[in-house]
Amino acid sequence: MKATSSQLKANARGHLAGRYALPIIAYMLARMIINIPSLLISYTVNPATVSGSLMDNAVSLILTVIMTIFMVGQNHICLQYARTSERLPMAEMWYGFKGRADEIIITYFLIFVRYLAYGVPFILMFVLYIMQPANIPIILLLFCSIIFMAVMYIKVELDYALVYFLIVDHPEVRPKQLLIRSKQLMQGNRGRLFYIQLSFIGMYLLGLLSFGLAMFWIYPYVRMTMTEFYLELIQSNSCEGAVAEPESSVNATA
Repeated sequence: MKATSSQLKANARGHLAGRYALPIIAYMLARMIINIPSLLISYTVNPATVSGSLMDNAVSLILTVIMTIFMVGQNHICLQYARTSERLPMAEMWYGFKGRADEIIITYFLIFVRYLAYGVPFILMFVLYIMQPANIPIILLLFCSIIFMAVMYIKVELDYALVYFLIVDHPEVRPKQLLIRSKQLMQGNRGRLFYIQLSFIGMYLLGLLSFGLAMFWIYPYVRMTMTEFYLELIQSNSCEGAVAEPESSVNATA
């Protein structure tokens, strides 16, 4: 029987008990490293100009990639917490940068391309709307493209939600195969994960009301709950060993 959202959260709290310091420090350090350059860019670059907009978007993309690498390190910590009762050294927060950064970057851009592809209809409709703002059919198509993009973005987010856990457990598997495996694991579980994510809305509101301070506690809790969800899925799907199958078939046909 699949664990409920409450059960996963209870497991997460149990594994974090007495060991909250490292995940909090890892998240705090990552936010500092990301936020400082972001603030500097916001004060020194004018996004209203073409060059300023390009620089702003480029820096945002780079910082998002760096944050993703940090997230893999946080996933590594959470996986270790779930599998052992031992305390971990502070150096574990840098796991994503220790020979794994190139794979994480490739994985990120494979997912990013999918987001970009689903945004193409909206971009085209938006350009047409700018050219013909009073055209009713174009306005309707623009509205439909927004809905389509939002739905597909959520689907992509859910399909590949486990990729950055799989990359920790299976360093020998290529990024493309990890995406395939994540999508396989999420079949029949998208709605369940969507509900789990929605269940944290109250906590996120608390984070906003606390001017972000509560997020230092909330984020590790969310990551640990996601870890419990991932571990349950790979256990029920006998993922160990099956992940490498796509890799073998690719090599066989190469």
